Amino acid sequence: MKEFLIYVIVFLFGYVSCLVVLLANRKAYWREINIRAKKEVEEFKKNV
Repeated sequence: MKEFLIYVIVFLFGYVSCLVVLLANRKAYWREINIRAKKEVEEFKKNV
């Protein structure tokens, strides 16, 4: 069972890293994420 879990974790890690590489090629996409993140951080600071 442990070996199966390790296999699943490694597979997911590889899958996520592939997605990250694909998304990194879309700089506009990352820019949008950064803008949203900044807005969320600012709203969070206001609420605190």
